[in-house]
Amino acid sequence: MGDAEYNSLLRLKEALEGAQKNTNRMLSRLEKFETRLSDIDEKMKPIQVTTGRYMKAKNNITETLQEVGKTYDYFRVANDVRETITRGYVANNQKEFLEAFKKLSQAKIFFQEHKEIKSAQSVLSSLESLLQVSYSSRDSHRDFSSIFLRVIDCHIDVLPRIRKTLVTKREKRRQTGQYTL
Repeated sequence: MGDAEYNSLLRLKEALEGAQKNTNRMLSRLEKFETRLSDIDEKMKPIQVTTGRYMKAKNNITETLQEVGKTYDYFRVANDVRETITRGYVANNQKEFLEAFKKLSQAKIFFQEHKEIKSAQSVLSSLESLLQVSYSSRDSHRDFSSIFLRVIDCHIDVLPRIRKTLVTKREKRRQTGQYTL
């Protein structure tokens, strides 16, 4: 082996050693970077959990406000429809009357299902009295089939709940022996 080959091998060895040192330095820097990322990730976990809780709370508040809005609307129904109901079921306000009747019926169902609301009973009494006025107004009208069809049309969304209630009552009667088919 000559000097030229030996020098060439020495340069190759030095180049490999230099590359190894560069690789080791790069690995060291990458390990430090990875450690920092892990630390940041660990520090972010509580923030992510807290943010998740805040988002859930925000969604709950939004849903609660929507329900409060609906509840407020049900409280206002009696006052909103009183004039229409007391005017009665006449030819020029049939649609308005039936819409008022629908609102009264929906509000009545709401307060019957939510008796835990402090003033539900007094509002329910007011609604029932207006419903009685609406019944007497409708009963005095001669076109019963027309009224019936319009009421059904207005209450089509309530029918599944009424059916469920009737089925439940029928099942209870069957179980207690009060009713048989």
